[in-house]
Amino acid sequence: MRFKILNKNRYPLPGTKGRYVHLASIQHSLREFIYFVDQCTHKTYIEEITGGRMEAIDDDNLWNDLAMTLKEAGLDIMVHKDG
Repeated sequence: MRFKILNKNRYPLPGTKGRYVHLASIQHSLREFIYFVDQCTHKTYIEEITGGRMEAIDDDNLWNDLAMTLKEAGLDIMVHKDG
């Protein structure tokens, strides 16, 4: 799969009062994903942005490919996958 890192800027995600911090945005075709950290638990997550909402990624192969892309881009990957 071919992914493109759109940005690796750190900033608080809107509406989270600083609890969640954006670490990277990734694009694949018309799909967009976000890598972020929970400042309270220090867990990081990769989720898909769909219709302005974040949704868990159910496809393990897709999720693993995204994690590998982030790692290859030099991001410290300590990702928590729900489910």
